[in-house]
Amino acid sequence: MPMFVQYSVHINRGVDECSAALDRGPRTWFPRLHADNDADVGLRVAGVSIHKRVTVELGEPEKKGEWTNVPISWKATFPEQLFPVLVGRLELVPVEKKLTRLTVSGMYEPPLGRLGALIDDASCTASPRPPFVRSPNRSPGSLRSDLNELKCAT
Repeated sequence: MPMFVQYSVHINRGVDECSAALDRGPRTWFPRLHADNDADVGLRVAGVSIHKRVTVELGEPEKKGEWTNVPISWKATFPEQLFPVLVGRLELVPVEKKLTRLTVSGMYEPPLGRLGALIDDASCTASPRPPFVRSPNRSPGSLRSDLNELKCAT
């Protein structure tokens, strides 16, 4: 059964500034994206960090009024069969003049049938935030800090 994940934070910048950062390319706003389009994602389960290298595909920013969407997907580099493929989007939406909501959302299907679904349920229960927005070397609040420090100015 496909699973939906979503996580949002507020950035203390106007939506135009943040959209301009997206336009400059992912190397300016995706801090852990390597030159080969690989990144490390992870979560903590029962106090243990679990992380995996994934290959990330990012589409071009799509603007609709003041909203901006960037298609995003990723899959494990190895072994691919043991980890889900995520397909989703990153979205910027104005909240106030100098406040923007950034949302990352996506769909995935847990691998390994029923066993995979049980593991997925356990990891989602243990982690209040989706695993793809956390790094194994950072605290859960670090994403908010990273995004608030986003250099949106042109």
